[in-house]
Amino acid sequence: DNSREYHGVPLSPMEFEMDDAPALEALLISGTRTDNSDGSGDDWVEVQDLVHTGSIDDKVELVNCLVGEGLLLVCQPEELEEQRLVLMEQMKQEEKEEDEVDDDEQMKQKEEEEDEVDDELCGF
Repeated sequence: DNSREYHGVPLSPMEFEMDDAPALEALLISGTRTDNSDGSGDDWVEVQDLVHTGSIDDKVELVNCLVGEGLLLVCQPEELEEQRLVLMEQMKQEEKEEDEVDDDEQMKQKEEEEDEVDDELCGF
């Protein structure tokens, strides 16, 4: 049965104008990139920066529509900066841990080489 309801709620399709397309695309793919220069993996879009022929009110209405349908999450710029700082700190910690593992492996390899030299000198 091809129902017109989702969990008992009638479906209500969203309709957009053609001039909403660039803004919709930017919003729907935001946060999905992993190739940013700061290494954060985030590609967030500020509402004021959306490409749209309408006013800021039109941009806000578009965003509110997507948020209302659960298709988009929003946060304040301060929250983004805080998240970016936390992420960068996590990345630094991971690099530090990787460096420590590399240092341990190098030390172990050096000890093994020294043991081999000692064995050769001792005739083993």
